[in-house]
Amino acid sequence: MNAFALSQSQILFGIASGVLIFIIGQAFLRFVMEPIQELHKLRGEITSALIYYANVLISQSKLDPVADDEGARLYRQQSSKLMALISVIPFYRFWCCFKIVPRYQDATAASRELIGLSNYIYVGKEETGEGSYSARRRRVASLLKLVLGE
Repeated sequence: MNAFALSQSQILFGIASGVLIFIIGQAFLRFVMEPIQELHKLRGEITSALIYYANVLISQSKLDPVADDEGARLYRQQSSKLMALISVIPFYRFWCCFKIVPRYQDATAASRELIGLSNYIYVGKEETGEGSYSARRRRVASLLKLVLGE
C-alpha cells in the first residue's frame, strides 16, 4: 500500500511539474520570443519601405503627393514601432550580447534616421552630406544590418 501511495505522489508531482514547465515556456514565448520575432519582421518591412520609396524620395518631383505622404507616414510609423518594440522586449540589452537583436544604440539611431527620412520628404530639396536622403537611408540599413540589394 505504501508503494502505491508513493507512486501516486510521483505521478502528481510529474504532472504538476509538467504543467509548470509548460506555463513558463508559454510565458517565455509570449513575452520574449514574440516581440523579438516582431522586431525581425519590422526590419523586413523597413527594408521593403527603403527600397519601395527610394524613387519617390530621390526624384523630389512632387508629381505624386499621395505617395510622398504615404512614405512619410510609413517611415514615421516604423520609427515609432521600432522604439515600442525595443521597450517591450524584456532584457533587451541581454539579447544584444548574443546579437539576437540590434544593439540598443543602433536601434535608437535608426529610429531617429527614419524620422529624418519622414521629415525629409516634406523638405523638398536635395541636401548633401550627413542629412541627405541617401546618407540617411544607408545609415538605417547599416544600423539595422539590412540588405538593400544595391
